[in-house]
Amino acid sequence: MDTLKHSYFTSYYANYRNVPKDFLCVGISRIIPNYFKDSQFENFIWSKDNFMAPSLELLFDKKNGKISEEEYSKRYIIELTSRVNLYTGFSDLSEWFQAFDNNLSQNQTEWKSVVFMCYEKPTEFCHRHILRKVLNNYYHILIEELNLVKEGKVKTTLSLF
Repeated sequence: MDTLKHSYFTSYYANYRNVPKDFLCVGISRIIPNYFKDSQFENFIWSKDNFMAPSLELLFDKKNGKISEEEYSKRYIIELTSRVNLYTGFSDLSEWFQAFDNNLSQNQTEWKSVVFMCYEKPTEFCHRHILRKVLNNYYHILIEELNLVKEGKVKTTLSLF
């Protein structure tokens, strides 16, 4: 895979106010907080058809206690890897990631980094941690958890799970 031109992170919506405005925030949840709906945040994008978001069935099975975290993780990885082609036309996450990164560069955006966001706090079980682990370990795409940004400094955690 070609070298990525941007840095990639994951985080949660409540941390948005701490994210530098030159970082592009991408919602990867099935729904988003009300304050992002019809927002004028120039550095936030979201699509309800995002292939990185877990299916409603998977979400409800976990929230209703029908499946364990282990089962959720297995099903999420299957969903993620099977939907990348269906939703994007790329054969795998690595191809999509490279195209996404190249597209940001070709459009001459000013985004220094990209932050994939959802709801749960860094210490809570969440699909973004699974996504990060898959990208880090299987595709060798480095993504860290963006915990806090203060005074221009970025604090990250490579892996919580």
